[in-house]
Amino acid sequence: MSNDRELGGRRARDTGGTRGIGAAVAAPEEPVKQGSSAMRRRFFTSTWSRHLRVGLLTISLLMYGFPMSEALAEDTVRLESAYSFSDTLARLRSALQGKGFTIFATIDHRAGALSVGLDMPPTTVLIYGNPKGGTPLMLAAPDFALELPLRVLVREGGDGKTYVTFNPSTTLEGKHGLPAGMAEKLAPAEKLMARAVGAPMGDE
Repeated sequence: MSNDRELGGRRARDTGGTRGIGAAVAAPEEPVKQGSSAMRRRFFTSTWSRHLRVGLLTISLLMYGFPMSEALAEDTVRLESAYSFSDTLARLRSALQGKGFTIFATIDHRAGALSVGLDMPPTTVLIYGNPKGGTPLMLAAPDFALELPLRVLVREGGDGKTYVTFNPSTTLEGKHGLPAGMAEKLAPAEKLMARAVGAPMGDE
C-alpha cells in the first residue's frame, strides 16, 4: 500500500514536472505575441504617418501651387497696350497728370539691370497718387497708408507687345480696416489709364 502511495506520489511529481516543462516551453509565446503586436502598431503608425506626410504635401501644393498663381492672376489687371513701350509710358504720364495725379517716382528696372551689367526688356513702374483722394482713405484707416501711393507697371513682353499691369481697387476693399465702399474711389484712375493705352475696361 505504501509502495502504491509512493508510486502515485512519484507519478504526480513527474506529471507536475512535465507540466512545468510544458509551461516553461509555452511561456515564450507571450513575448512573441507582444512583439507581434508591437510590430503591427509600428507598421500601422508608420503607414499612418506616411499617409499624413503625403496628405500634408498635397495640401501644401494645392494651397501654394496652382491655386495661388490663379489667385494672383485674378488680383492683377494686365492690359495690352495699343502703343509702343515709350508711347505707352508717355501717354500714361500725360493722362494721370492731366487729371491732377502726381507722379511721385519713376522706377526704371531695365536701367538698374544695365547698371550692374545685366539686361532685361524695358520695364518701368510709375508711382502715382493724389493727396486729395488718398488722404480721406488714410484718415478712415491709418494703416491704409501702406497701400499708397499707387503703382502701375509698364513692360515690354517677349512678343514685342507692351503691357500695363496694376492691382485693381477691388483688391483693396476693406484692407487695413478701410470702410466698405471707400476703395471704389480709386477706380477712376484705372479706367483713365485703360483709355490712355487703348484698352478700355468694363462697360467703357
